[in-house]
Amino acid sequence: MPIVRAEGNGSCLYISLRLALEVATVLKRAADGVRIDHAVIDGNDGRVLRSANNMRALIVKWYANGLDKVVPGFGSYRQSSDTCSERPWLRGDLLAMEMVRSGHDVPEEGLERTKAMFKYLQAMSLEGTWGGTPEYTAFALISKLKVEVYQPGENGLKLVDSVGPEEPLGLVKLLFNGSNHYDLFLDDVASSALIQAWPLSKISS
Repeated sequence: MPIVRAEGNGSCLYISLRLALEVATVLKRAADGVRIDHAVIDGNDGRVLRSANNMRALIVKWYANGLDKVVPGFGSYRQSSDTCSERPWLRGDLLAMEMVRSGHDVPEEGLERTKAMFKYLQAMSLEGTWGGTPEYTAFALISKLKVEVYQPGENGLKLVDSVGPEEPLGLVKLLFNGSNHYDLFLDDVASSALIQAWPLSKISS
């Protein structure tokens, strides 16, 4: 299982997602018969690190400009425990879920809820702030790629999450250590295709 390691600098998720885009681009160009002269598939390369910061900014903007926009493919969301009324999932709901999981107090509605979310986004925008479920979900919907997250288990890797559009253009697999780090990993099919497309690709094992 080839793993493309991401530098452990607090931005490993964004680095891994940026690497995934690079791999997807290489494979798409190869499938179209375009010669691959250059690509950077190295989670410690300075160009990838800088590009990962742009990825972070893009995800923050996606949320900031659309907290009240519906997230496609997520079904309905029960608004509270004392009512049966349901509504579609909104981008802000994804943030709220993560904030509650992290121990933050999140008002159910109104200006204070919005303020809490923008405070979260302000922290998210800072280089070194760790990303998780809301961030790779945003990436999946922006890039139209399905994201699968795996974690080491007793019997090998275990799929712990899967998000993306209803008709994804491709697949991204992330390896989460269960605590605080993400890497990109490639299954045998993707790895072989990448090596054939660009034999000099930097894939660490």
